Amino acid sequence: MDQLHTHLFHLEEDLEVCPRKEYARLEILAFMHNVVKRFNWEKLISNEKIILDPMPMPAKGLPVRLIPHKHVD
Repeated sequence: MDQLHTHLFHLEEDLEVCPRKEYARLEILAFMHNVVKRFNWEKLISNEKIILDPMPMPAKGLPVRLIPHKHVD
């Protein structure tokens, strides 16, 4: 009975965390959409190395320069 209660408690936690996780994912997608649509960008370190720890990632964090699009009216 105690194991069942513990299992159900974890299930309730998962149900509570899931909507927040999806909202955070939506916020990140909206942010990235705006960055891509409003800016050109260029890498500041053109030959930056990729490290594997355990996932591939840029060694210096991929610094970029954001350049606003020029709007033609």
